[in-house]
Amino acid sequence: MHKKFSLMLLITLTITILFSVKSPASGAVKPANEFRSSFHFTPEGSRFSFDGLLFPFNVDLTPNTGLHCGLEMGTFWYNVLAYYYHNNLIQQDQLSIGLLPLTWSAGKSVTLTNSLAQRTYSAYVNNSSFNREPCGVGLKYTVQLGPAMLAASLTNDPSWEPTNKPLDVATRLSFQAGEKITVGAAIASSDTFSDASNFGFLVDAALTTGRMGLLGEFVSWNRAGIDATASGLYLEGFYDFTDQSQVYAGLFAADDLASERLVLGARHQATPNLAYQGELCNKKDDWQLTLQMKVQF
Repeated sequence: MHKKFSLMLLITLTITILFSVKSPASGAVKPANEFRSSFHFTPEGSRFSFDGLLFPFNVDLTPNTGLHCGLEMGTFWYNVLAYYYHNNLIQQDQLSIGLLPLTWSAGKSVTLTNSLAQRTYSAYVNNSSFNREPCGVGLKYTVQLGPAMLAASLTNDPSWEPTNKPLDVATRLSFQAGEKITVGAAIASSDTFSDASNFGFLVDAALTTGRMGLLGEFVSWNRAGIDATASGLYLEGFYDFTDQSQVYAGLFAADDLASERLVLGARHQATPNLAYQGELCNKKDDWQLTLQMKVQF
């Protein structure tokens, strides 16, 4: 297993370097590589953690087609994205095929803890994430409908185990209600065509005005294993003191879905390539302070 992992890692890194150097997309903007590391302090003690290395890259094949790929590695894990896309098949739309990120929530959380929608998708559909995003193997179609956008996907769990691969479905409709607010609704299901399917429903809204931003989510999941529905709310807000410094807070009111908790944090962009973030996550009977450094290169 260790040899297989090492070989897979070596091949992926080699492909990453080759694409990064030989990309025919001379006018494309190169995505930033990223390094993350954290220090955690809890009532039980303290520790350092290596949070990951991220190597994204893209290749433009034609003006409307290309490849989006990436590799993310942690201490004992790795995630891969690799998908082909074709833009403007009919109108302002995109068809994606491969190992791709899924569109489920607004995805605008600024916290290290992540929002309720982000956390529960992984818990009830699959346990993988790429840069904190849900992902899957299959098809995704996205189309712009005036001020609205529709995204739908049919995928499998991207785990490497060659066992049963149930089909998962995610569909999201979002609406740009002016320049400052986006509202959306989404549904998702795991193992869709079986009696063991979990079904999720989400409504969210994201507002950004001046230096302030707000995110609200209502999430509900019907869990097939116990045939019960659990729902919860998530609220998050941030304020930018300067272009480099930000404070934020998040509140989970969803004890049936995730432990109720209050999140308080701050972020400082020391240089264009270096950011520091500190976050206190307080649960009912527990708490954790996390200090993270993020470097882009």
